Amino acid sequence: LLGKMLALAPRLAEEFGCAVSYDADGAPAAGFKTVINSGPDGGQEVYHLHLHVVGGAHPWRGER
Repeated sequence: LLGKMLALAPRLAEEFGCAVSYDADGAPAAGFKTVINSGPDGGQEVYHLHLHVVGGAHPWRGER
């Protein structure tokens, strides 16, 4: 299941605008993060598996 979720992440990132910049050769120039939070310290109250696909500007780098 996790392998399928990770394999799907790049397509979802592109579909939802997380990886939309490309270099001159058409290769993705921007990336995205995948995050899995687990257990009480990860903020989970009901144990389950889900994957966050995170992308976009980095405000801490001065990007908007």
